[in-house]
Amino acid sequence: MVTLVEAVAVGFEYAGGVRALRSVDFRVGAGECVAVIGPNGSGKSTLVHLLAGLLAPTIGEVRMGGDRVESLSSRERARRAAIVPQGLPRIPTLRVRDFVLGGRYAHLGLWRTASRRDHEIVDEALASVDSQDCQDRLLVEMSGGQRQRVLIARALAQAADLVLFDEPTSSLDPEHQLHVMELIRGLVDRGRGVAVVTHDFNLASQFADRVVLLADGTVVADGPVGDVLCEGVLTEVYGGRLWFGHFPGHPERPLVVPDRG
Repeated sequence: MVTLVEAVAVGFEYAGGVRALRSVDFRVGAGECVAVIGPNGSGKSTLVHLLAGLLAPTIGEVRMGGDRVESLSSRERARRAAIVPQGLPRIPTLRVRDFVLGGRYAHLGLWRTASRRDHEIVDEALASVDSQDCQDRLLVEMSGGQRQRVLIARALAQAADLVLFDEPTSSLDPEHQLHVMELIRGLVDRGRGVAVVTHDFNLASQFADRVVLLADGTVVADGPVGDVLCEGVLTEVYGGRLWFGHFPGHPERPLVVPDRG
């Protein structure tokens, strides 16, 4: 398996000495979906931003395709990795289509003018997330779920081999959660590498190849779905108010839900 991104003994501190990550090793390979789980404040979003080159590690290094991330230009990083963050920019006059077209930035030619093929790729990206009907609307007019789908469309238009998702199913109803995760799984099945930050154990169970559990800025567990989404691992981090089973007919897929007792 070709490694698309790798963090080696990475640590990160925010201003004021707030430590977010400590000695984290992490990788994503081509054709692999890695779910990143952990309690609030465990460092999940920080890790994704480090992998994308949007933050620089305090210690350790991040390599993208074998190259240190800080050695790559912003255009080269964008060719290699796309990130779907949790929020959209608040630009009052920015329309949905123009925002998604911005995902083609790394591929534009000398004059930075979008080609017919660029616009076709934008059309395909919008259609894949059921957002073609709102392409002329302003971003600020979109609901939370619509904004999330537009963010994903921009990442798809970017056409990078690595896609980093920071809670892509938040604000989505169950049907669209499944649609988004099936879309993500389709990217993986076509050879792209994906990391997905999520609080949803059961979406991770159904769609991920591997699960990484963070707690207090460190990797507590890293392995196949069944090895991480199990009582012996999760209760150490989340406590005992969880119920464990499996999806009917799929003993390899753990089912984990809150249990009030």
